[in-house]
Amino acid sequence: KDNENGFVIERTAEAIEGALRTFLDDETKRAQMGRMSRERALTMSWKSVAHQYQALYAQAIKKI
Repeated sequence: KDNENGFVIERTAEAIEGALRTFLDDETKRAQMGRMSRERALTMSWKSVAHQYQALYAQAIKKI
């Protein structure tokens, strides 16, 4: 998500520079985004995704 675990920016040198400068200049923001990125990545493990699909299929079967 923009400004939570990364940046959504335009594909311009200025936008890239601005995002990089934020990382270089703001240690707190950099650490926060790193934590948020790790938390998001953990929800995408094979095991986690398999559990999510299992729950989705179980809901779908109940509706049949």
